[in-house]
Amino acid sequence: MSNNEPVRNPTVYGGRINNLYVCTWPSSLGGADTRVVDLLRLLHRDYKITVVPNFNDQLKQEKWTNLLDSLGIRYMPWEEMPSKQAGVAIAFCNFWLFDNDNAERLRRAKHIGLRFSWSNDMMYHTDSELKGVAKGLVDTVIYTSDFHKSALSKEFVAAYKVREEIVPNFVDGSVFPARLAGARKNFTIGKLSRACTSKYSDGFPMFYESLDRDCHFKVMGWDDALARKYAWHNFGSRWKFHKPDEMSSIEFLKELDLYVYDCHHTFVENQSRSIVEASLMGIPIIVPRKWNFPNMVVHGRTGFLWNDYEECKHYYSVLRNDPDLLREFSENSPGAMSFFTDKTKHLEYWKALIDG
Repeated sequence: MSNNEPVRNPTVYGGRINNLYVCTWPSSLGGADTRVVDLLRLLHRDYKITVVPNFNDQLKQEKWTNLLDSLGIRYMPWEEMPSKQAGVAIAFCNFWLFDNDNAERLRRAKHIGLRFSWSNDMMYHTDSELKGVAKGLVDTVIYTSDFHKSALSKEFVAAYKVREEIVPNFVDGSVFPARLAGARKNFTIGKLSRACTSKYSDGFPMFYESLDRDCHFKVMGWDDALARKYAWHNFGSRWKFHKPDEMSSIEFLKELDLYVYDCHHTFVENQSRSIVEASLMGIPIIVPRKWNFPNMVVHGRTGFLWNDYEECKHYYSVLRNDPDLLREFSENSPGAMSFFTDKTKHLEYWKALIDG
């Protein structure tokens, strides 16, 4: 078979699918990999799932093999995939699969009988991704929101006629214990994200410090590159930084009273999972009024959406100086996340995508 020849699976949509191959290894870092963890918990009773990692060494990670064992989910290297298998393969943000020789894995998956569904959780394309779509390696493209689709659809469709579906992120709300904000001795604001310089504005330290002279700041997802970027700033005793995955997101978020979002002006956020997690734990959110945030934060009920920094400071002051309102927002927050946590609804979404 020529590498340039489109490889379309002849299987007709509409039949019940039993075999689901997940081509993204679970992790506690990054929105896409953590999304996989919750999705496996959601789907394991309805599908015969096999997780296939990029690298065989990942099969030695007992934290994740123990989870997969507990759910009755198989895991294997690519080399051990069967020679013929009807079903669906799916990958989340795993651009590695499209790079150079790695794309041969997708060709093989298609050749043995699997339809491939691809979820690019970012807000940009890669050249190798679009080339893979153009070669017919992708049957279905998954978006997490209308906003996400508006950013990516045009180039996907231009590359090749693909099926497009919107399936919102599912977050297993049962693992995030709600608490009331404002009960800490030292009022603390912060954020949780992957270690990436574009996830923080150039003036990030002053962005936080100008909000309040007395509160404390906590950040998780801090690495050497971020430390170098802000080497010009003298971080005082009010600051505490945690390395990526230094603790669970639950343990980190327990230490916050407010989640205040900041990022570089060139960055575009898709659907920040940590905002959903913080809300589930009763932490009010202050974010810019743009991107998909208006669909994630209920303005005046679970947090505030700001248009400029002066509004951000104002809304921060409102919640900081009104403990009763802060507690009210805290109480409102978990219930407002049902769009992301409703297991019945999300199971319907995924069954429609996989079986449809």
